[in-house]
Amino acid sequence: MDDIFAIQTQVAEEEAAKLQARLSPQEKEKLAQTPTDNIAAYNIYLKGREEYYTYEPEAMKRAITYFKEAIALDPDFALAYAGLADAYNQGSPIMMRFLPLAYVDSAIVLAEKALNLNPNSAEAYKAWGLGFDFKGDFDQAIEKYQQAISLNPNYTPALDNLANILSYTGRPDEAIPLHKKTIQINPLSFRSYSNLGQKYLILEMFEEAEEAYQQALILNPSAYFTHYNIAWLYGIQGQSDKAKQHLESLVAVDSSDPLLNEMATDIALGVDTKLFYYYAKQAMASDDFDPIVNYAVSLGMGHLLWEAGEQDSARTWVRPVLKSFLSQMKESDDTGLAFNISLCYASIGEKTEALHWLRKAIDLGYMDRTNLMTVRPLKNIQQEPEFKAMMDELDQKLTRMRMNVLAGEQEIEKM
Repeated sequence: MDDIFAIQTQVAEEEAAKLQARLSPQEKEKLAQTPTDNIAAYNIYLKGREEYYTYEPEAMKRAITYFKEAIALDPDFALAYAGLADAYNQGSPIMMRFLPLAYVDSAIVLAEKALNLNPNSAEAYKAWGLGFDFKGDFDQAIEKYQQAISLNPNYTPALDNLANILSYTGRPDEAIPLHKKTIQINPLSFRSYSNLGQKYLILEMFEEAEEAYQQALILNPSAYFTHYNIAWLYGIQGQSDKAKQHLESLVAVDSSDPLLNEMATDIALGVDTKLFYYYAKQAMASDDFDPIVNYAVSLGMGHLLWEAGEQDSARTWVRPVLKSFLSQMKESDDTGLAFNISLCYASIGEKTEALHWLRKAIDLGYMDRTNLMTVRPLKNIQQEPEFKAMMDELDQKLTRMRMNVLAGEQEIEKM
C-alpha cells in the first residue's frame, strides 16, 4: 500500500507503451506525481468525490465532511482542497442553497491554495473556475476551465462546465459538441446527458432533449435536477400528467428539503395552481426555508396574489427578492439575475421595468425563448410589441443555431 501510487504510474507507463502512445514530458511528470503520502487521506478523498458526483444536497454535505477530514490528515493534499472548493460552490445559493453566498469566496481561496500546492492540478483550476462562474465573472471562469482542460483534455467536469457557461452566455450550439465529447469519454455520466438535454431544450429541439433526459434518468433514476428539467419540458408541452410524475420523483429525493420543494413550485406554477400551493407549503414548513434564498416560492406566491387582486400582499412577497437580485446585479452582469429581475417586475405588473431587464438578459445571452413564452408571470408582458420583437429576434438566432448543430451532427455521421 505504501507504493500504490508508484504502481499506478508504472502500470500507466506500461499501457502507454503497449498502445504506442507518446507521452510528453509534462504527461510523464504528471504520472509521476503523488497526490498524497497518506493513504487514509486519499481513501477519504475518494469517498468525498463519490458523494460529490451524486450532485444531491445531503450527499454534498457529506462530501464536505470527507474533504475536511482528508485535509486534516494531510494539510498539503491539493486534491482535497480542490474537492472542498467544489463542494462549497455547489452548496451555495447558486445551486443547492444550504450554504451562504460567502462560501463561493471561500471556494476561490481554497482553489488557489490547491494550486499553490500543485500548480498542475486540473481539478483546482476547475474549482477555481466554478467559483468565478457563480460570481458572474464569466471571462475568468472560461479562462480557468480552459486551463484545466489544457492540463487534462479528458477532464469531463471542466468540459461540462465550459459548455454550460458557453450556453449561459448565448452560445448553446457551441456547448452541445462539448457535452457530446464528455459522453464519449464517460458514457455513464448522467450529468452530461442532463446538461445536453438542457441545451437541446433551449434550442427547441424537444425530441432530442427528451431522449437525453431519459438517458440521464436511466443512469441515475434519483437525479433531482434531471427530474426538474424533464418536468419542465413536459409542462411547456402541455403534458401535465407526465410533468407531475417527475415533480413527485424530484421531491421524493427528500420531501423535507426546501430546495427540492421550491424547484417543484417553479414548474407547478404553470401546471397546476393547487399543486404549487402544496409544494410551497412543504417548502415553507422547513426550518431551513428562506424566502429570499428560495425565491421561486416567493415569486410564485406574489404573482398568484397579484392575479387575485391583492397587490399590496403581492409586493410584500416580491419586493425583498427583487431588492436582493438588484444588489447582486451591481457586482456582475449575470444573465440569470437579469432574467430573474425581469420576472420579479413582471409578476407584480411593472411592465416597463420587466421589459427593460428582459432586454438586458437577452443582450447578456439569455436564449430560452420557450421559457419566455410559457412562464406564467411573463404573461403580463407577452402582448407588448417590445416583447414580441425580442421573441422574433430570439427565433432567428435559435434557427441559425439549430442549423449549426444539425450540420455538425451530419458531418460526424459522414466520418
